[in-house]
Amino acid sequence: SDLPGHPLARHLTAMVQAITTNTTVKVVADTMKRSLQSTNMPPFSYRSRCIFAIRSIPDTGDEVIIFGMYVREFGPDSPTPNRGRVHIETIDSTALFAGEAPEERQYTLTAIVGGYLD
Repeated sequence: SDLPGHPLARHLTAMVQAITTNTTVKVVADTMKRSLQSTNMPPFSYRSRCIFAIRSIPDTGDEVIIFGMYVREFGPDSPTPNRGRVHIETIDSTALFAGEAPEERQYTLTAIVGGYLD
């Protein structure tokens, strides 16, 4: 069916847009910092994002996270080789719920990841 027009897709889009992002500059360790300074390489700045899919349980109405993805987005000002790249740090999902078809879950999760990467 039409995934972008589906109520779940609209809900997930609204949830993702509501998540705040921040820009972080990190140096892993002092030895790495010394190494970067010796090569005059600028620090790697990136934006961290968390993307979640939330499902409402029909019997109770409770909302549970069924999918989580953490990414690091490197902007155009980042040094190579990360310039303009996205690193997927973690992807995880819960086990299937009663009555949920594996194909349905796989289609949904693939659509979320594919939609993010577009």
